[in-house]
Amino acid sequence: MNYYFDARCVNFEVDFYQNFKLPQYILQQISAFKKDIKILDIGFGPAHFLKAFKDLGYQNVFGVDIDENAVKNAIAKGFDVKLITDLKEYLQNDNNEKFDFIIMSHLIEHLKKEEVIPILKLIYENKLNGNGKLFIATPNAQSLIGSYWRYEDWTHETIFTSGSLYYVLYMTGFRNIKFLDIYGLSYSKKFLNPVRFLFFKAYEFYLKIRNKIFCNIYHKPNPVILTYEIKCIAKK
Repeated sequence: MNYYFDARCVNFEVDFYQNFKLPQYILQQISAFKKDIKILDIGFGPAHFLKAFKDLGYQNVFGVDIDENAVKNAIAKGFDVKLITDLKEYLQNDNNEKFDFIIMSHLIEHLKKEEVIPILKLIYENKLNGNGKLFIATPNAQSLIGSYWRYEDWTHETIFTSGSLYYVLYMTGFRNIKFLDIYGLSYSKKFLNPVRFLFFKAYEFYLKIRNKIFCNIYHKPNPVILTYEIKCIAKK
């Protein structure tokens, strides 16, 4: 039995996500799909994505998790979920059902480093439809609190920058990779977004000047994302 749900979700995350709604950057990614698309949430935790999709009328929503209590909680709420003991085994040996939209929200950082590319490759080959999309959200090592998120959760194996996340997705076979909501405007009310955006741009300018002075460099092809979370969509 996995105890992650008891340790992390019961005290605050279930209540925190009780009124969770799909953010605009997700709605934009699924707007071209019909409501009968097949959706898979890998490592659904407090089941907030499952609920949000169901609330919008999506019926073919399925989830898998290794935590027995997370699965019990989701089943009690009427969701179609499955308890698995090993993600790689599930992706290799489960039925041939493929999905149009797959969610990995705050899961990839829990995988051992040597498992990341093989697991993403199995998702790419075995679970994702040809025109399907994979959504990944994960803590951002480049943010001001990146170190906190690396070590706050004892079960984190590593965390990513935009560059390292792009790297593992590219090595998996994905060629259409897009980073979403890089200024974190989905976190604030709309009337505050212009102010928030200006602060981000000012801080980016400060970093450029500071890095020139101290001869620090970034890999230029990869976007500098400063929010606590990296979010991206990958397509074949």
